[in-house]
Amino acid sequence: MGEKRRNSESGPAETKKTKSSDNGVVYTAQDAEKLIKYVEKLQKTLQKIVKVAPTVEVFQETIQSRKKMDLALLENPKSELGVEIKDIYDKGGSAILSRILGEETTVRQEVSSISSPNVKYTPSSILKPLITVEYKGKSWPPLIPEIKDGMLFKRVFTHRSMLLGDSGSSEIHKTATKAGYDQTGNFSYERLEFVGDSIVNNILTKIIYDVFPGDDQSHLSFLRGQVIANIVLCRWAAIYGFPSKLRVASSVLSPEQLHILTVSILSPRTLGADANMWLVKYTFPGGYASEYEKWYESLEVKPKIDEALCGRKIVADLFEAYVAGVYLSYGAEGEAVLTKWVYELAQPLLDAIRQEGGSIFNMAEQQHGMKKPVDGTAKNRLYILIGSASMAPVYNVVSEEKYPDGSVMHTVTCSMGTEILGTGKGKNLVEAGARAAMAALDNTPAMDKFAGLRTSQADKLRKRFK
Repeated sequence: MGEKRRNSESGPAETKKTKSSDNGVVYTAQDAEKLIKYVEKLQKTLQKIVKVAPTVEVFQETIQSRKKMDLALLENPKSELGVEIKDIYDKGGSAILSRILGEETTVRQEVSSISSPNVKYTPSSILKPLITVEYKGKSWPPLIPEIKDGMLFKRVFTHRSMLLGDSGSSEIHKTATKAGYDQTGNFSYERLEFVGDSIVNNILTKIIYDVFPGDDQSHLSFLRGQVIANIVLCRWAAIYGFPSKLRVASSVLSPEQLHILTVSILSPRTLGADANMWLVKYTFPGGYASEYEKWYESLEVKPKIDEALCGRKIVADLFEAYVAGVYLSYGAEGEAVLTKWVYELAQPLLDAIRQEGGSIFNMAEQQHGMKKPVDGTAKNRLYILIGSASMAPVYNVVSEEKYPDGSVMHTVTCSMGTEILGTGKGKNLVEAGARAAMAALDNTPAMDKFAGLRTSQADKLRKRFK
């Protein structure tokens, strides 16, 4: 029997060997499937190496200090090889490395031509950065392009409330009437904002396409939705002092409120009510927080931070209106000028996303404790340990935080009676509920309490029916 089994098992293999091409090399469909899987594993491994490995400079400093870890780990040939791979990647990568990582050489070339166009522009003499930080050997934020037309500049910073008869609006209203504009907002920044919204979307689409060459369309759309979020645009606007230039009726925003708004938007501690609160941390480069504190201390009036950030949508709209103003000012070179400025402005955020594996959602997962894999059996295990016919874990949806691209972060609680045992967050309700159950299972005091109650109830039932 054993001999027959061996023969039957070896049959297909022998048949395979008889199949060959003219040169004697065998390559089957199964081999092709295996090869694809191995290459996919290689791509994922290389992506992890590029993400984890330090630069050559950091690696050498660590070896010299000999304080952070065992020297044997640092001198391991595999560690050195990982650093070399990282160095090759940082310097533009070899053709084969770029292909393995899904970054074709042609796409690499597009990055320099689209994201960093070779163009010069005249910096604004009116708008200067309120706070500056050194980033990658340069001063950040970059100098903002000027809007050459004075009337266009005024229009960018004119709110529609100034055209509707509010106090202090007469001069602008007369100018608007003389220029042939009506009172529907045509002289305000609204029409410019409409154009600027499209331009910002278009420019950042190209930049994200370049910076993340290995990502598919759905992921690129998600990333774009994050980068153009209002919380990002209003911070970019505030760093140049946009709110202080806004002409708006005091019934909408007073000068005091505008000052509070600027200070609050720029605060590294302000999270606000935005679902993308982690973007506050990554919009500006490292070292920004200390520079902000210096700037805040230099203010004559130091307002209390308003975490609600009332009015930030107006400031985000100003950014888009200004983009339109620059676009119209520079004619044929408008897009190239804006691409250069916006790319340098967005670089800290884009670099942060890259370091997190190419997804802001990874940052959200890290913030919400979602790095742990989802346990699909958590709810069942929890019920077995503490649930009963008279009392079982109850799951309630407490919030749904919407992202700009339409996706949602769900928050679910797991309760027994009036006591919340755990809270979970997820991309869908199933994941959020499972994570809530996982959190409950990790809640040792609550588990001990309700497991004890379940046992005592079971004992009472047994005694009752004896």
